[in-house]
Amino acid sequence: MLELLDIKAVCTRLGGTRPVHPSTVYRKVKAGELPKPVRLGWVARWRADEVDAMVQRAADARDKPT
Repeated sequence: MLELLDIKAVCTRLGGTRPVHPSTVYRKVKAGELPKPVRLGWVARWRADEVDAMVQRAADARDKPT
């Protein structure tokens, strides 16, 4: 089943015990670092698998030697 996250859940998923601010999420969307949300009417939701993949890419980039 497809899991959809609201903005609060995305903030928590990215920041853990210190959630990021919602404006940070939208800034990352605008920069192309996070996927665009799925719009359901006027509600924005993010696919959990896409958010998790973004976090994994960031972790992989961190571990890659430069």
